[in-house]
Amino acid sequence: MKRLLRRFHPQPAVPATGAALRSVSRTHLGRVRRLNEDRVLDRADLGLWAVADGMGGHSRGDVAAETLVAHLAALPTPVSPQAIDDALQAANRVVYQDHGGQSGTTLVMLTVDQGVATIRWAGDSRAYLIRNGRPELLTRDHSLVQELIEAGLVTPDKAATHPKANVITRALGTSAHVTVETLSLALEANDRVLLCSDGLSRSLEDRDLAERCDIEPLADRLLQNALQRDASDNISLVIVEAAAGAAS
Repeated sequence: MKRLLRRFHPQPAVPATGAALRSVSRTHLGRVRRLNEDRVLDRADLGLWAVADGMGGHSRGDVAAETLVAHLAALPTPVSPQAIDDALQAANRVVYQDHGGQSGTTLVMLTVDQGVATIRWAGDSRAYLIRNGRPELLTRDHSLVQELIEAGLVTPDKAATHPKANVITRALGTSAHVTVETLSLALEANDRVLLCSDGLSRSLEDRDLAERCDIEPLADRLLQNALQRDASDNISLVIVEAAAGAAS
């Protein structure tokens, strides 16, 4: 199975400053878990989207993810970078204090302002850019397996089945302070950004994102592919599209 492993290298782009942004989201329990610990935020009106994958099982990873998404959803408009940073740290403190570091949540989120997309993440929930039918990975997993890959001790194609594939090295709520990584890029018209939990990314293939179809059926297809190929975890995704002809 050909995984999506190419990393994004920024290139000069014409920002889609007048873009009309469309989005769609999906979340599913999967076929093994009894509880959906994922949460999705899909707020095109705020230019704000997020996927949170809660961790902790009986320690209530679902509550951690819900706490994070609630803090982001409550942001005042216009949404500022400082307000986002404050909300993330506030959510981190609440989860850490309420659960003593025994629960937490990954995060991948997208904001768009004047044609510039900013990705923030902690953990192994991912963001992909699909440009001209070519998908590229925007984020770097904060995980033990990713560190092993970079050290040359594990090959990328073996990462998903590694016995410690679920060991996360960074998440919200597991310590008193969290460092959230950030990346910004100019969006072009027709660009798509996919945010997803590892329940989707572990079985994602290049060809899944290469076809041009509307984002609604694409979201359904991605979900069904994940259910057929793996389905051992909760599956969540958000697709955001910059409308055609919006570049200026």
